[in-house]
Amino acid sequence: VKDYKIHVLVSGDRESAKPFYPFFRHRGLDLNTQYAFSDFFVLADRDVPGRKGSMIRNLSFPLTVPGGDGTVVGFEERGRPGRDGKTYKGKAAGSNGSLGLWIASPAGTALKVAKRVHVFESAYDAMAYYQLHRDSDKELRKAVFVSTGGNTTQGQMQGLIRTAPSPVFRLC
Repeated sequence: VKDYKIHVLVSGDRESAKPFYPFFRHRGLDLNTQYAFSDFFVLADRDVPGRKGSMIRNLSFPLTVPGGDGTVVGFEERGRPGRDGKTYKGKAAGSNGSLGLWIASPAGTALKVAKRVHVFESAYDAMAYYQLHRDSDKELRKAVFVSTGGNTTQGQMQGLIRTAPSPVFRLC
């Protein structure tokens, strides 16, 4: 995290939302969804090694270890679509992808007390699911959304189940 300059989206502040627009527009994720999850993603800028003055900006979803102290152990990263239509996706260098998960709840529900946990491959997918179902499922705000950031590991699932032994899990 110390290698990045971090930008946050302030819920309800349209001006702070502008730099995030290119990352969410192509996914169709509206401002209400962005505000619901604004505590759980950032824009992370970092210098390109060996290219003075060059910077990379990614939409970054902080990874934490379930049951841990909340320390960020990496980022699930998503870039903007390029001219070729392709979008970068991956984990930041040095991320602990074997244990770290993106863990989010619009209502701030802690994983250890969650009644519902929705598990996704990407944070984008979790936010899209929320947007599609938020009007028909008023309890969805209290659910916990988890992203594995790609390939699921045994360590991620063990930590998840150990920390939240009794909720209903949905694999999405």
